[in-house]
Amino acid sequence: MNSLIKYAGAAMVFVACATASLRAQQVQAALAQDTVGVGQPVQLNISITGGSGVQLPERINVEGLDIRRAGQSEQTQVTMANGQLNAVTSAVYTYLIIPIKAGTFTIPAMSIRVGGKELKTQDLTLTVSGTPGGRLGNVPVRPAIPVPQSQQRQAPGQPQVTAPSRPQTLTEDQLAFGDLVIPRKTVYVGEVVPVEVRFFFGVPGKTLQEKPNFSGDGFTVSSFGEPVRREQEINGRVYQVLVYQTAITPVKAGTLEIPPAELPARLQVATSRRADDMFGGLFGSMGDFRDVPVKTEAATLEVKALPKEGRPPEFAGAIGQFSIEASASPKKAAAGDTISLNVTVAGRGNFDAMGPPVLTESEGWRTYPPGEKFTPSPSDPIGFNGEKAYEYMILAREDRTATPVAEFSYFDPSLEKYVTLKTAPIAVDAKGGAAPPATPPAIAVAASATPSATPSAEPTAEPEQSVLVRNFSPATFRPFVEDPIFLMVNGALAVSWVLLLLFGVGRVISGSKSAREAATRKEARKLLHKMQSAACPPEEFYQLAADFVAARLASHSRDALEAAPLGSETKAAVAAILDTHDEMKYSTAGTFQLPVEDRRRVVAQLKSFDDELR
Repeated sequence: MNSLIKYAGAAMVFVACATASLRAQQVQAALAQDTVGVGQPVQLNISITGGSGVQLPERINVEGLDIRRAGQSEQTQVTMANGQLNAVTSAVYTYLIIPIKAGTFTIPAMSIRVGGKELKTQDLTLTVSGTPGGRLGNVPVRPAIPVPQSQQRQAPGQPQVTAPSRPQTLTEDQLAFGDLVIPRKTVYVGEVVPVEVRFFFGVPGKTLQEKPNFSGDGFTVSSFGEPVRREQEINGRVYQVLVYQTAITPVKAGTLEIPPAELPARLQVATSRRADDMFGGLFGSMGDFRDVPVKTEAATLEVKALPKEGRPPEFAGAIGQFSIEASASPKKAAAGDTISLNVTVAGRGNFDAMGPPVLTESEGWRTYPPGEKFTPSPSDPIGFNGEKAYEYMILAREDRTATPVAEFSYFDPSLEKYVTLKTAPIAVDAKGGAAPPATPPAIAVAASATPSATPSAEPTAEPEQSVLVRNFSPATFRPFVEDPIFLMVNGALAVSWVLLLLFGVGRVISGSKSAREAATRKEARKLLHKMQSAACPPEEFYQLAADFVAARLASHSRDALEAAPLGSETKAAVAAILDTHDEMKYSTAGTFQLPVEDRRRVVAQLKSFDDELR
């Protein structure tokens, strides 16, 4: 009976293999990237499903490209559907392409014989730019950890798994082990060093935590990305491999000891195969589970201090390889309008620790601290490759035809020297001077009153002699000053003149300089009162401060401040307040904070400024 069961099991396996052999074989070729720069490596992967015994050439001849066989990986998957076993074998054959010159190249179709059939791949087109690294200018987009051509490579577009630094002869008790891969043995303080932590499992099991334990003194560790799972055959034994990518940054010079990385796991320890196993161990054997801390080997790094010789004054801590480019918008600006100067630094290195580029040749411009945004490369999980964009707001103080120049200095560990990059000035048409000043808030200046012109008395016609003689009667003659009507009329006129005079004098007094200054100070005190409120946000606080200064000087121009009868310390303090207002108005650096002490200091400086102007 047992023999019958064994034969039945073998027959099932035979049917599964026969079914798999009848499946249509498939072959496909694909490039990891179709646009690269000169010297930038790219993978060509040929995937074959449903066949075995495939033979491929070691090299592919294309003029301008160096194409060499890099490695292969195979996998057999057995599934059961509707009571039937299905076995499918798939393989990925990897070639490494190194572009030698620029141009558009066609990688011809390859004829491959699989399972007695001849299959063909499709033609592939690779575009190689004349600038190394493609869109990143003179910076190649290289893998975070360089992989020699002689090492094995896996599936397309995935991190590589190489043979660990272990003896070639593996014993049965080596159930699981780790490998710590660091591409360089000598680095610099502050340099970001990409690291791969690999764990090899030769038996079934599971990890007991998501990320490895990895830390030490004298360096920092970046966050681990999601692990990449692979299979790798070492000396005839298939290992399941977990690959974690991270980066370390040394913080001091000297010999740096890197301790082992550890990943707790629960592994199945196999027992002897049962005699009644009808599949002969095809699906693995039973066994006990054991908790094992899987560890890598320790490592040592030599860390050197950054050299002082040749260090540019603009150097702000950037270490790696970078390129720089700039753009400006709009290209035409009226007086008082800002221009956005966008500077992008791209490449590979310590983006978190670098400072922004320095703007030079900025005479005639007022510049403000930039905002920044980092975008990592999609193929880099640790943020080692990418680009950081800086946005500067610049304001012309006088007519300008070109933007400032952005300078960026960094240390290149591969060249072991400092490099300074500069952008070219961008042509613009920017008008200088401030915008037309706005009327200071709540400041009303009364116009000087113009008194009415004095009414002139109409001349009385000279009476004719005949009339006077005819009407003259000594008995009825009375002086005009005694005439009641005359007295009433002239009294009314006198009262009107007095009232008009008083009204005119009041208008003149109210429109005088002292009156205007009094009104200005009264309204300005209202602005200071608003500023003293703790609920006043920083942007509004400094806007009120600028309005206060403009109201007291009756001008928004900086020239009015220079011409004011103030001491040099007061002028410098007020100018600093106006600079902070402009920075908050035009800077893209982010949210500003205003401590209580600074708020009180600014209010006190404005009060002192107001007192000196009286």
